[in-house]
Amino acid sequence: MHRYKMLLSLSLIATLTACGGGGDSTSGSSGTATTTTGTISGFGSIVINGVHYETDEASVRYDDGTTSVSGLSAGQVVTLSGRTDDSGRHHALSVIYDSAVVGPVTAVDGNANSFVALGQTVLVNTSTIYVNATGLGDISSGASVRVSGDRDASGNIVAGYVQLLASTPASYRLSGSIANLSGSRFSIGGETIDASTATLQPSDTTLANGLRVAVTGTLDSSDSSGATLLASKVRVRKVLDGAQGGSRGEVEGIITSASATDANSGSFTIDGTVVYYDASTVIEKFRGTASTAELIAGTRVEAHGTLNSDGSLQATRIQVQRQITTLDGQLGYLLGTLSADPDTGAGSISLLGTTVLIDSSTVFVDRSNRANQMFSLADLAAGSLVQVAVSVQNGTLSALKVALPRYTPDYSAVGGPFAAVNSSAYTLTVSSVPVRAQSECTSVQGRSRHHGGDALGRVTLDASCTLYFVHGQQRTQAQYFAALADSQNASASVMALGSYADGQLSAALLDLQPLSQSGDLSQEAD
Repeated sequence: MHRYKMLLSLSLIATLTACGGGGDSTSGSSGTATTTTGTISGFGSIVINGVHYETDEASVRYDDGTTSVSGLSAGQVVTLSGRTDDSGRHHALSVIYDSAVVGPVTAVDGNANSFVALGQTVLVNTSTIYVNATGLGDISSGASVRVSGDRDASGNIVAGYVQLLASTPASYRLSGSIANLSGSRFSIGGETIDASTATLQPSDTTLANGLRVAVTGTLDSSDSSGATLLASKVRVRKVLDGAQGGSRGEVEGIITSASATDANSGSFTIDGTVVYYDASTVIEKFRGTASTAELIAGTRVEAHGTLNSDGSLQATRIQVQRQITTLDGQLGYLLGTLSADPDTGAGSISLLGTTVLIDSSTVFVDRSNRANQMFSLADLAAGSLVQVAVSVQNGTLSALKVALPRYTPDYSAVGGPFAAVNSSAYTLTVSSVPVRAQSECTSVQGRSRHHGGDALGRVTLDASCTLYFVHGQQRTQAQYFAALADSQNASASVMALGSYADGQLSAALLDLQPLSQSGDLSQEAD
């Protein structure tokens, strides 16, 4: 009797941030030069906005210290100055990283997929990469975290990277735009900054509302609420640090404000950088058409163009990216082996009898080495074992993340929206994958516990029968299929684990989950 041993964790799928493709450059004194700001989406060099930069020449500033490229992580937002040599190879000359927040967590809201740190609301989603944690469930009040991400139109931080720190840091950090300036006191988000004794960098800086700064300091002991940061240093930040007018630049992030001059021209702002576009600007996205109507607050874009002397960008090309924070369709998950080599021309992979589309927003991460290093579609082949987080819309699966798993499980899995339920034949489809249920298991071996409505723990699954759960509670086969038919569960999702053969997955476990949950089997048991 074949059995499956697993660690079942029903939380949001942990995925990593990606950026779009393509880079721009212009002539400089030593080849071509460019400055780009965006999220790291790969290593083996460093990949930002889809461009691979060699790092042999690079200096790296990490907050106010220095580090090597190996000290950086996928999901972190950086500013890179580089050049392109005569052979077309891209070289990073400097990389600048500033954390959005380094400090204590004061609140966690699992329903809203958010937490608060140093007065900043931090939103996590299917693209957030965690270090020293597997997801939001490992973040608790009182813990210290390091966060990198983009500010949205409401001033929240959309996290691409969250590191759970092992100990309380000697000083805290906060980056953002000054607001409510009064003398030497101002606010960033919900945190008050007292800069009365701070060193200003540059020294001739005049604080002003809207000025983007990085603040280092400690909590004011006289403020028991912890809402005041006593600053020791306030450093002026520019999104495109070191950029000179007339050179080429790229900026990627969430539009925080926008203004249209007419149907073909206007401007928008990304993290303090103003981007101008006109009728000559090419507006595109990987699949489908894009227009200026999509250049509104809340849209994630990647803009390429020429830097003006005031630090703004005149865009020649704008790529509208998949909106992770307002994901179209439902979230789904697949774990299995590829049935064929990837179709690199069409941009797709096939597993569990279904096709998953790949585009420039898809992230590839090798979790098997625990280093969050990246790989590409070309590194996969028939038989490769992958985990895929997908957006499911109208039967089409689009990959958000493709990962090489940390462990090799003895099962396949699929999660997401369900359809085609046949309560007589005990079949259904989950994220377009046919699933066949079996008679219910009469016993459960191994440890099992419930926490927060989720079924957690190590259980041993029997391939000849099915364990049924509804919102974390074990049910009979009849009760489970009755729950599938309940209109109140119409927007819920199903997680199925079992063996895949002959075009269907024979389920050893089926769990009906609230829509806000999705299976994360990225932490399989040894």
